[in-house]
Amino acid sequence: MRVGSWLLLLMLLSSAVDASERITDIRFEGNRVTKDRILLQEMTVAVGETADSEAIENSRQAIMNLGLFEWVRWELTDVAEGQLLTISVKEKYYVLPLPRLDGDPDGSYSYGAELRLDNIGGVNQRLKVTLDTSDHVNDEDALKRELSADYSYPRIEGTFYNLDADFKIERTDFDVTEDSTEARYQREYRRIGVGISRWLDTLGPSRGWRIGGGLTLEQRDFSRLSGASLLEDDQAVTLNGSILFDALQDHGYYRSGGVTGYETNIGLKELGSDDFYNRHTVFYRRYHAYGDGHNLNWQLRFGMANGRKFGALAYHIGGADTLRGYDSLDGNAMVLANIEYLKPVWRRLRAVLFADIGNVYPDVLDTDLTELRVGAGFGLRWDVTWFVDLSLRVDVAYGFDAGEVEAYGGTSRTF
Repeated sequence: MRVGSWLLLLMLLSSAVDASERITDIRFEGNRVTKDRILLQEMTVAVGETADSEAIENSRQAIMNLGLFEWVRWELTDVAEGQLLTISVKEKYYVLPLPRLDGDPDGSYSYGAELRLDNIGGVNQRLKVTLDTSDHVNDEDALKRELSADYSYPRIEGTFYNLDADFKIERTDFDVTEDSTEARYQREYRRIGVGISRWLDTLGPSRGWRIGGGLTLEQRDFSRLSGASLLEDDQAVTLNGSILFDALQDHGYYRSGGVTGYETNIGLKELGSDDFYNRHTVFYRRYHAYGDGHNLNWQLRFGMANGRKFGALAYHIGGADTLRGYDSLDGNAMVLANIEYLKPVWRRLRAVLFADIGNVYPDVLDTDLTELRVGAGFGLRWDVTWFVDLSLRVDVAYGFDAGEVEAYGGTSRTF
């Protein structure tokens, strides 16, 4: 009898201890715009569960990975029934207008504006609208005006489905020559695309495997301004698919983890496309954080394609985001590697050393890894943490095969 009483007492004490370690409530502070449910759906702990520090820290990091906050912190407080978990955040600014201005020594120029709206409605919807005008003197006197919009809605209404859509309209005045016959045209290009993707893991953070698909419609209408009739209207209808594994961790002004993915784009005449074509691209990115803002980042990209959409080759590398130190290179097969090392120099300002290695080829059977172009250089990075995805960068690169030095600037990370 006494043994039974002692066992009952021990069970009651154990139950009381367990109750004191359980989360009785979760509260959020600082999220003036972001809705509570957007934070809750990223967490790996819930009310009624044990207040495990590791699980809470994983939840904090998952909320930080949304990219909506400058910082995320947590605190446990003893209350009568157990533990009160408080998550505190500092929201970024969610409206960002940016000017766009660029020019080359040959007289080419572009100017315009970009408007980014992030966290629309407090549910992480994002919209980017871009207006741009450019004149490229070496591209058949092409004067181009374009308006584009990109929209995304992650985890629609708390589900594990994501919606992406894009729209673009572009008018270009240009000269064309065919068999010594000349003409001047205006081309109106229109594109509208929509995609749906889904996270395969239906518990906790928006990370891990994701699959998606979508459809893109592109049309080109040609209006003859002068000269002979040389061009006809055309269109492309593309089926898109993707598989992605996302293990990227956002730490404010640096990142860790990685992303791996495969993307395919297929044009089918059965859907109304004028041409059949297909493109397949795989990529692998890694971000190594060594503390105090030191980062070693690298990526590999491989691509191959068959056919041509609008008569153009599938891959274009060269310039600020791919192969620095070179002008545009086009092909139906691509190999590209980028590596960069970032070191803090003052507060959030970091210096970077980088190297780009890659090339494009007419066809996948023409791929030759002994014929790779190399560019290298240095630059500066300033991740402006009070805005969403704003990283100011300046790079100077030397293309070893081209023998030229090029300078670049931008408002987003290279990869």
